[in-house]
Amino acid sequence: MALDSIVELTVGDVVKATVKQILKDYAIVSFGDIMAYLPSSEYSWGRDNNLKNKLKLGTELNVVVIQITDKGVMVSIKRMSKDPWLDVETLYQVNQQAKGKITKLQSYGAFLELSSGIQGLLHKKEMSLDGTKEPSEIVSEGQEIDVIITSIEKADRKMSFSIKPFLN
Repeated sequence: MALDSIVELTVGDVVKATVKQILKDYAIVSFGDIMAYLPSSEYSWGRDNNLKNKLKLGTELNVVVIQITDKGVMVSIKRMSKDPWLDVETLYQVNQQAKGKITKLQSYGAFLELSSGIQGLLHKKEMSLDGTKEPSEIVSEGQEIDVIITSIEKADRKMSFSIKPFLN
């Protein structure tokens, strides 16, 4: 859809946009004569949305228009796909064993992604029998591990895990 005027644009329009500028928290994209704002929070359903690591200048993207104001146009990529948390309880249950990938280490634990957009916390106390080892002593970023799901809080988009059942 080639648009030459913001007057022709409506919320919900899907357009092909070109990346013009990339910052950590947002990108500027253009389509026709229109420049639009793509916040990092609208890039994907996942939590790691540093756009400098995800986009390249000149890349063409399909985006959906989510807001039009006197200050400008806001677009989204993530809203072109279904929110994975809508079906989380049909995919995962408490006490279920699952495989996930460590996406980030913190002093208090590790974030683990089960599937695109479904991420939770493996708390430090759930990583060793006595709960005193540092997360970096047990797992590393990018590592795939088996976990037990200990809680699912769909409304808050939170999930917790344990690896204690796999320890001797």
